[in-house]
Amino acid sequence: MGGSSTRRRPFAERLSRNARAWGLELSETVEFHFRRRYNLSPTDPRFLDTGQDDMLIDWWAHRFLDDPRLKDEVVNPDFDAEIAALERAAAADGDDGSDGWDEIAADHYE
Repeated sequence: MGGSSTRRRPFAERLSRNARAWGLELSETVEFHFRRRYNLSPTDPRFLDTGQDDMLIDWWAHRFLDDPRLKDEVVNPDFDAEIAALERAAAADGDDGSDGWDEIAADHYE
């Protein structure tokens, strides 16, 4: 009897390849960093009772502690809204957005 089916990869080979991809994906999560920092298993009640917001706050607190230069970075979540408000105010005052300089064509000097 001749078999017409194609040969499939062994289960162990597929599992190994998939486990590597899943591990890479997991390593970039806040939950994994939290469990690793406190040496918690995925079924530990302390991990299960902690919300993602608490994990994120903990992660940022440790980032600021490990790299104090991060504290000096200015982060303004309303930056885009403030710029839009300034542009609207300038337009209402009759400012056309020019800085007072005149454009000179490049061929002017030829």
